[in-house]
Amino acid sequence: MPIIIAALGLLATVYVYYRRSQGIARTAADVVDVIDGARLGVRRFRFQRKANTHPAEAIDDPLIAVGGIAAAFVELDPMPTKDSWDRLTLNLAREFRLSAEEAQELSVLGRWFVTQCGTPPAAITRLSKKLYRLNGTQDALTLLAVIQHTLVPAGERLSDQQREALYDLKRIVRI
Repeated sequence: MPIIIAALGLLATVYVYYRRSQGIARTAADVVDVIDGARLGVRRFRFQRKANTHPAEAIDDPLIAVGGIAAAFVELDPMPTKDSWDRLTLNLAREFRLSAEEAQELSVLGRWFVTQCGTPPAAITRLSKKLYRLNGTQDALTLLAVIQHTLVPAGERLSDQQREALYDLKRIVRI
């Protein structure tokens, strides 16, 4: 009888560790997908890092700065959800006439820029200045539409941090 109990205990232990390893494998696959998306976004938007400069200063395409600013606004949300990221991707695609794949890659690339800047407010400030230097207020109004449709979809209110960041954005791009 003790041998049967020990065998059942061993089988239960093996089963538990097997299930845990499946969860870890799924998480690893998700991480690889995010990294792959960022890599493809960098390639699609022709972003090249320059030596001894911050990645945000190496941006040549205003659309990349727009993606980073929009991603930073989503991350300012106290609890960003997958739904907010999906809305961001949808609004980027609609406002800038991108394919769903391009908008997804731009969203992932924008998240990468936010992490490179440290915090979402720092990313908004730095990328807004870069956007203004690249083409003035030309894309800023479209960016504001993306932010509005992403963050305020059903009459929700902006958080205090988001309102302050929106004020900073408007001040920097002179709207």
